Amino acid sequence: MFDYEGCPINTVSKIQTGPSPLMVMVHGWRSSSSSVADRAMWFTERGWHVVMIELPNHGSSGEYGHWSAYRSLKAVESVASRLEKIINPSDVTSVSYYGHSMGGFIGLRLASKESLRIATLPLNRMILESPMTMYEPILDEIANGYRIPMILRPAYRRRLIERFNESIGQIGRWSNVEEFNIPLWGAPKLPILCIQAVPDERLGMDHYEQLVNVYAQPEYNGYLTAVPLESLKHSGARTNEDRNDAIEHWLANGGSL
Repeated sequence: MFDYEGCPINTVSKIQTGPSPLMVMVHGWRSSSSSVADRAMWFTERGWHVVMIELPNHGSSGEYGHWSAYRSLKAVESVASRLEKIINPSDVTSVSYYGHSMGGFIGLRLASKESLRIATLPLNRMILESPMTMYEPILDEIANGYRIPMILRPAYRRRLIERFNESIGQIGRWSNVEEFNIPLWGAPKLPILCIQAVPDERLGMDHYEQLVNVYAQPEYNGYLTAVPLESLKHSGARTNEDRNDAIEHWLANGGSL
């Protein structure tokens, strides 16, 4: 357990003996470390250190009041920056991040911070599985559920931004919902493997298409390897050989296919 502003944040880890690469893993919304445990075991069986971080209000982590992706991001960042408490940095040969769904959304923001250090070391690469890349479609989904008329949607969004700023104690920090979409939310310049469920029964394909479109721009060219898989499901895909093959191939080729 790590403490973040009085909230206990649970980690589940397997630390190898001696120098090895480190994989930090973050699960999706309404999930826990158990949902990515099989993915973690795939790495530990190949000699990796693995640390799974459970989001606030999820798994065995504590409650952190009004939950938001941003507050969870800050909790993950805090824990990641203190992992030397459970692993000696001299035993870490490289640092990677694996984010599923919401975990991918958090990772995109984290990895965009050049000063980020995990166990005192910089992040080298990241793997995103069916990632959320925008908050805007989520807000639209909620608004549709509440049957908010289109004419009232702009006011609805402004009020949500105001309430969010109040919840984090930074009035005016965020002003527009587009700030929660990539590339404004984050577009890290490091090797990224995106493994995407096709179709994505939870998020749809808009998030994946946004990621691909952003990384097709000249300033991001060469950073993203996108692998759509029809054999993969967004939820419940604890084992998938096609996913494992893509990861193994990407890693064997130095972070590219």
